[in-house]
Amino acid sequence: MVVLKTARGLFKILNAELTPAQIAFGFCFGIAAGLVPFGWNTLFLFSIALVFNCSFSGALLTFPFAKLFSIPLASISYALGHALLDALSFLDSLWNNLFHWPVLALMDYHRYLIFGSYVLSFLIAIPVFFLIKRTVERYRTIWLESLENKLDATRAYQALQRRSWLFRLVQWAMGGRVYFREKAPERLFFRIFRKESLWAVPVLYALVLVLLALIVPLTISTLVAQATTFVIGGEVDVRSASFNSLNGRLVVPRLTVQNPSKKEENVVVLSDLALDLDLPALLSKRLVINEASVGEISFNVRREADGSLNLNHLDTGQDFSKYFDWLIKEAQKIDWIKLIKEYLKARFESPHKDDLAPYAGARDLPGFAPAFVLEKLKVGRVHINLTDELQKNGKLPAISMVDVIMDDLSWNSALSPHPIKVTLHATLSDMPDASLSWTALFDERIAHREFVLELKKVNIVALNPIYEKSLPFGIAQGVATLTAKTTVDDKINKGSTTLLVEGLRLQAPANFSLFGLDPGASKAVLDGINAYAQRCPILVEFPISGTSEAPHFEIEGPLLEIAKKGLIWAGQSTLLSGPLAQIDQKLKEFQSLGQNLLSTPPGSDPLQAIFNQLLQQTGLRSQGCGSPKSE
Repeated sequence: MVVLKTARGLFKILNAELTPAQIAFGFCFGIAAGLVPFGWNTLFLFSIALVFNCSFSGALLTFPFAKLFSIPLASISYALGHALLDALSFLDSLWNNLFHWPVLALMDYHRYLIFGSYVLSFLIAIPVFFLIKRTVERYRTIWLESLENKLDATRAYQALQRRSWLFRLVQWAMGGRVYFREKAPERLFFRIFRKESLWAVPVLYALVLVLLALIVPLTISTLVAQATTFVIGGEVDVRSASFNSLNGRLVVPRLTVQNPSKKEENVVVLSDLALDLDLPALLSKRLVINEASVGEISFNVRREADGSLNLNHLDTGQDFSKYFDWLIKEAQKIDWIKLIKEYLKARFESPHKDDLAPYAGARDLPGFAPAFVLEKLKVGRVHINLTDELQKNGKLPAISMVDVIMDDLSWNSALSPHPIKVTLHATLSDMPDASLSWTALFDERIAHREFVLELKKVNIVALNPIYEKSLPFGIAQGVATLTAKTTVDDKINKGSTTLLVEGLRLQAPANFSLFGLDPGASKAVLDGINAYAQRCPILVEFPISGTSEAPHFEIEGPLLEIAKKGLIWAGQSTLLSGPLAQIDQKLKEFQSLGQNLLSTPPGSDPLQAIFNQLLQQTGLRSQGCGSPKSE
């Protein structure tokens, strides 16, 4: 039966409307598909045979016969591949580029066996092509016509023709109608390509695009999200993902990661994620993301009363302890020695043998490009909320809550059209009215940076560990509100600081020097500042200079001016004429350097308003305590 089917298929191929060359090409494709190892290469060769106008039936007929010879010829294929890929080293650049093209990268042509199989099939296909072509030509022009003439002369054949149903059955067994006599061969373009490929290939391509647009979002929303949930323990929720298979754009409007121990809390919230994938690169076994953009990423981090972070719950993942307990319990019921003996017996009685295992070698070509590339990353905003519920007894005040916001981030800041902005806001657990804010603006395109630091109602004494080794005096009490603004251009600082201090009281150690003054004048400066602070809140503005590595805060002049006024108000100007003379001399030096003493800066309007409010609440204005600008 198999022989009859094969013979009928062969006659059908010979009687087809294809030309002898097209039939011969079909047989050559079958030889190539049979000699290469089964896999992507087989599918690739049959796909080409479908696009070109050749005998696909001839390829299918030849394929199993060629596959029978693939293993005996494997050593020859391996040797050919090894010789061409390794011995001819001057072709390395050619192989390196060719094997990283889309689609070709999936074929593993760097393997000696696969590359050699293609070369061997090409060498075999050359004589086979001319042999098949010549055979078809002789069959159609000589053998078939001679056979028909001889049959027509016989009475049996004439009687068979009179019985139409029986004649058709014999004609069917002989391959059916002789189409090459009824239909003329195609011309020009369709001589090479099938007519069906004009609509079949676009339809197939469109079908693949539609399936990708449906499968990719479904996979991310279900399988990927569930697998991630299973691993980390916190539920991952992906909302309304979509994929445009035409341009490779994947959009996830919202992605959340839930806190496993507190279901109503999201630890991570990601909004407006968009990935522009390079689809042709996927066919080169590379993942290339042309651009990744995120509208906002929010992290909710909390340190609980026991000292643990809520993020720590994410690494717990799935609880496998119950499964392990079940496995241990069931494992005790199994006779492992008997099981191992039966396995080894079955293993050696029917060993699995891979005939192509000895030919697994491959050329180690350098990568044409990295397997993963992220060309551009943009993040509109990163919001980090840090909450500390742990009560600790440290030297510095505990920070109860921190908000960090980063705007317009990018993988390469030079590619961003906007400067990067970082904002930090913190509250202190021991000071309910205190807060800290820090804002930074980075523009790498012009080497420009801006920084703003704001402190509100901060107890200076609580910050003693920060300044105790840098200040030559102590601070007994005081509440500070500060605004510092500076810009850095080419590593040069230029800015100003406005400082408002309420209830300041300084402590003078023995034999210390301040601003280059002798100990007596230095103590007088602290006494004057304390006297001024007893009567008025201190509001001063001083410039920031120096470099970004070593900034200089020019606060000496304003403090000396305050000390002088405090000494005069305290009625000690006569008793301390010597120290006052030194203070005046220092003030003249600072004025000669261009320091603007006790002037209210343009950006200090909020602090000026707080200053005026303090004067009105305490009635100090009636005592002659006005703003520094009015004095």
